[in-house]
Amino acid sequence: MEQFKDYYQILGVDADASAHAIREAYNEKIQEVDPERGGYQEVYDDIQEAFDVLSDPEERQSYDEAYVHVNEDWGFSDDEHQSQEDETPDDDPVMHDETDWRNQRQQKPKPLFPEWSGWKKVGIASLVLNLLIVILFAMGITEVSDAQQEVQNVRTQEEERVNRIDDLEEENRELEEELEQFTSEVVRLEEELTIMAEEISSLETENDVLLDEINNLEEDLAAAEEEAESVADNDTDNGTGETFGRGASIDDIQDILGSPDEINDPYHRYGRSTITIEDGNVTGWSDVDGSLPVQITGAANVDTFSEGSSEEEVAGAMGAPNALRGETWTYGQSTVTFSDGVVSSFDNSGGNLALEE
Repeated sequence: MEQFKDYYQILGVDADASAHAIREAYNEKIQEVDPERGGYQEVYDDIQEAFDVLSDPEERQSYDEAYVHVNEDWGFSDDEHQSQEDETPDDDPVMHDETDWRNQRQQKPKPLFPEWSGWKKVGIASLVLNLLIVILFAMGITEVSDAQQEVQNVRTQEEERVNRIDDLEEENRELEEELEQFTSEVVRLEEELTIMAEEISSLETENDVLLDEINNLEEDLAAAEEEAESVADNDTDNGTGETFGRGASIDDIQDILGSPDEINDPYHRYGRSTITIEDGNVTGWSDVDGSLPVQITGAANVDTFSEGSSEEEVAGAMGAPNALRGETWTYGQSTVTFSDGVVSSFDNSGGNLALEE
């Protein structure tokens, strides 16, 4: 993983520095480390990268969030573990109130009839006989009642069946009426289908005419596209159109963008974006504002690129870079480095490069 860069330390400013202070620090340091004046390219790139990020409010806000996250101290509390170790299970409240069944005394049952002599035997026998008579009588009444209830249930079920038959007959009459309506509707739809078939035949004839007209229009469109491509092929990236690229002259740029807000040789500033001019021609840019109409000529019709791809293939997959400094193209936080016109390395820190899988 790439090491987090402290852009504030690189520019030598505080984290709450104003945009003006950041710009002044950048202008001072970028001159000191200019590779053309004996400075180191890596230091130069770091300063330029720090300025590109911190001078853009949205990118600076995103960077500050990461900056605060990196500089925070994190800790973990073990109070929960200690509380769990010290915690002991409560006593079961039921156990306090539970009686010890082993200590209960077992009593012997007393005899049901301690004495079976004399008149008591006769009285008990008479009582048992009367109870049997009452039970048998009650059982007879219960059986009669059950039979009567069964008859009533059968009558109720029969009435329900009769009512259900009446309901079904009524539903059948309604279905017959609906069937007649449905038959009439089918006849009407068949008549409409016949009319629609005639209309379809007429539409097919009209469609054939339209197809002929479309074919003629397509031929005219193809001719117009060929003419447009022919005109586009005559445009170059030297500033002759609404865009410009490497090699465009100062006059070409001013025809498109007007006079720069500031000239600090070799940089021409428009807003927060800068254009590098050497020997009167464009050699690079830093489009911080996203306002520079830059392009790379001859972009290939590709969707991805890899190490060894040409500048045209990278431009076809990614478009013109946000910043172009020497052999390094910058897309957001990602960079692509070229050597002899082909990709020698890349850094996909922003996760936005269209790389081949």
